[in-house]
Amino acid sequence: MERQAIVVGWGGSAQSYIMGRIKSFGYSINHAGNKDGIKHGGLSFKRASDGKAKSWRWEDLVTKKIIYIYSDPVLCIKSHFKREWARHQKSIMTGIAESFPEDYNEFQEYVVSNQRDPFMLQMHFDNWCDYAPNVIPLQIEDFFEHTEIIKEKLSITDSQINNIEIKARTAYKETEIAEYEEFYKPVYDKVRRKSLEKLYT
Repeated sequence: MERQAIVVGWGGSAQSYIMGRIKSFGYSINHAGNKDGIKHGGLSFKRASDGKAKSWRWEDLVTKKIIYIYSDPVLCIKSHFKREWARHQKSIMTGIAESFPEDYNEFQEYVVSNQRDPFMLQMHFDNWCDYAPNVIPLQIEDFFEHTEIIKEKLSITDSQINNIEIKARTAYKETEIAEYEEFYKPVYDKVRRKSLEKLYT
């Protein structure tokens, strides 16, 4: 029987690359181009190519491994801005359209001023991690930092792990406002801590 997985996450975290690797491990996965609305959608809905929000069926979830991909929120969001994709990505993830600044530096000021994350990263992660079955949360570095548990969870081999390559990011911290980084640090810390707890249970 073909192994099945759903790969979801924030985007901007090497998710498309990891999806390709997961597929090479022999898994049938969701569409890498998000045509099925799964890749960045929330647990409560998936937005299909026709723009309509569709509900999940529990039976569709329990038979699959759910691999949740994340990274440092600052780098993740910066990647969306570099690709001029930020507003659309926020809409895909949250189901809520919002006209925040399109300029990355102005967006940082917007977040600091409002003390609110428009991407709702914590909520997106928590909904999947707390309420979906069979969730394996990870960032790409975990393939090498927590190799044994990931091999066990995904039923893969050392040679398959060794085919994964961590490439230099196109988005990196450079001129971020200190208060902006401080705002997202607790989000990352909480997600990271919760992710590792989930990974080892």
